[in-house]
Amino acid sequence: MSDTLLERLHDLSVGTGSRTPLVAIERIEELKKELREMSLQVLASEGQAQENYQLYVDANEARLDLKETLRDTLAELKGENC
Repeated sequence: MSDTLLERLHDLSVGTGSRTPLVAIERIEELKKELREMSLQVLASEGQAQENYQLYVDANEARLDLKETLRDTLAELKGENC
């Protein structure tokens, strides 16, 4: 007795001589390939989202650093003008 659906379909095709189970096997293989491709796209999108988030975090840290530098520079300039 066959263990998987694909094996059962193959056995059915051989036993009956029908092409229908073979067409089903081909479609299942196509769907498996599409699923693998979609999984890779999801992983790539996830990686891109993580990279974009890190760029946002880095840009925000740089903004805060510049704000602090500007505050310090303004304080120094005010001290020189007194």
